[in-house]
Amino acid sequence: MMLLAACSKTGSLADPQQRADVAPLPAAALRAAEAAPEMQQAAALDGTVSNYKMMGDLLQKAADQDNPIALVQLGDRYRRHGDATQADLARATELYRRAAVQGYAVGEVALGKAYRLGEGVVQDKAEAAYWYRQAAKQRDDAGMLLYGIALLGGEGVAPDRQQAMELITADELPDKPIGGDVPPGGTVATPDVVTKFNRIAELTRQITYGGIKLEILSVIDAGRTFTPAEIDKIAQLAAKA
Repeated sequence: MMLLAACSKTGSLADPQQRADVAPLPAAALRAAEAAPEMQQAAALDGTVSNYKMMGDLLQKAADQDNPIALVQLGDRYRRHGDATQADLARATELYRRAAVQGYAVGEVALGKAYRLGEGVVQDKAEAAYWYRQAAKQRDDAGMLLYGIALLGGEGVAPDRQQAMELITADELPDKPIGGDVPPGGTVATPDVVTKFNRIAELTRQITYGGIKLEILSVIDAGRTFTPAEIDKIAQLAAKA
């Protein structure tokens, strides 16, 4: 069974807006974004406080040219702190949106998280599921996990436990095909053009995701069903990572 095969059959995401899928960002476009002079300069800087503003200026310059990598990294700066204002969160979400509509999987996940948490936008679980699914179709690890959780709990999409578990465990099943595979020229590559801080943040996310997977699998192995409150807690934890 293809991992996302049921999406088209069931009217994925409960069809709240009947929107078409977003085409993945072409590999050539991602390579160009990585090679942009501002991104190369930002990557060469270490993550010290003294370089923080300079790095931000470089990211802003690249984001002004709609560089999807810069858009997400700049958005993360606005979202990062627990004391971020609503204006900061709204700006972060708009930056994520500009990356997501280009088909950049990392931006799709970030925008989905914003909708799931209601950060800078009105909380909308169906909209979150839509963007998670776009990333999952590109075999993005975070997208598959987050969309799998949405399917497991029926968050903004018709529940489908079998498909949910296939997505949640997809990285343990590398031979599994996935519905809507990336077309020729598409990409889900994780860019190397990231700062030291971004690498640390990504490592922290992966640890969090690993813990979430273990929690889900332990409940499934015990033959127990998640309560709505448990699913909500897991979905929020994953979205905050």
